[in-house]
Amino acid sequence: MTDTGLTSRMQSHIEAALAALSSRRGAVLVQRLPDAGAPESAADRWRVVSMDGSACADDDLAAAARSVWLRGEPGLAAAADGRRHYMDPLLPPPRLVVAGGGHIGRALAILGGWMGWEALLVDSRPEFADPLGLPATASVHCGEYADVFADLPLDPWTAVVAVTPSYQDDARVLGALAVRPEAAALPYVGVIGSKRRLRAVRELVASAGAPPAFLAALHAPIGLDVGARSPRELALAIAAELLRVERGGSGLPVRELPAGRLPAKSARRGPEAQDPSLWRSVAEALARDEAVAMACVVEARGSAPRRPGARMVVHADGRIQGSTGGGVGEGLVQAQALAALRCGRPRIVRVDLTQEVGSGQAGICGGYQQVLVEPLNA
Repeated sequence: MTDTGLTSRMQSHIEAALAALSSRRGAVLVQRLPDAGAPESAADRWRVVSMDGSACADDDLAAAARSVWLRGEPGLAAAADGRRHYMDPLLPPPRLVVAGGGHIGRALAILGGWMGWEALLVDSRPEFADPLGLPATASVHCGEYADVFADLPLDPWTAVVAVTPSYQDDARVLGALAVRPEAAALPYVGVIGSKRRLRAVRELVASAGAPPAFLAALHAPIGLDVGARSPRELALAIAAELLRVERGGSGLPVRELPAGRLPAKSARRGPEAQDPSLWRSVAEALARDEAVAMACVVEARGSAPRRPGARMVVHADGRIQGSTGGGVGEGLVQAQALAALRCGRPRIVRVDLTQEVGSGQAGICGGYQQVLVEPLNA
């Protein structure tokens, strides 16, 4: 049996993380790294810091937490006593709102859900606002476009794509968004169509009072030029552009990037720590008094398969959820997590992927990871 007090404290951290994600407010998870001193549980080293005005007790850590929140990227920081902390912004999951439930819109909602986005499909026609075939993370809403988008909650992690059957409906979607101040923070608003159709849409939206800045930021027409023709291919082209805008990629083939250079650094981090299902899995395991460990990439160099913030939950029977990179490196992390569960002590695992070709080793990506492995209720 585990320490009930320890488990209760750990549950409060997990619940705070889940609440931050589900409310779409977000927070910063501060984890003090283990040292060689007296053993401390993860429950004693974790802190979930809201960005609504509350702060860490240490002023240096408060400033560092605010910095990683604004950057949207995790990082390491030292407190005044010299002890190192890993800080991870728990950003809300990216959300994709698709106006229009036709072939392209439905394919885009399915693809977005598969990529880890929270997809919302909106259509004024009941027969097209059908959840059948959509992923579990997707939802539908039937209603008039102007009404739905006038009241739709907006935040900097929400993208909107209009693929309705008529340019008048596209204009209703954009017109409802354009007059809302919070729409300026949306990372992507796009509309499909030919140049002629888009010209008509812009004229209608402008005549309804849309600010010039809103129209200038509009992505129209949408999608990357990949030769797409079918609805599914067009959805893929649109999703590729969305991802490029979200992450700051160049859109070039990787082989055309300068030698030795990684793709452009993310403008917004990927869906790693944000996955609410991972945190729910931990909460359920703790409620069952099941031993569970969490592995988190806290540092990565070179061509590491997953970057800082990637998390994996390891259960006592060896089951895993999430990923720290796959392959032999992930197998090492899994084995170390099981060892940590047996002894009840955290550890930092170095995953070395720099072996030479022909060395007989499987790790030849060319980089390495530092992975923090913690038993959460031991």
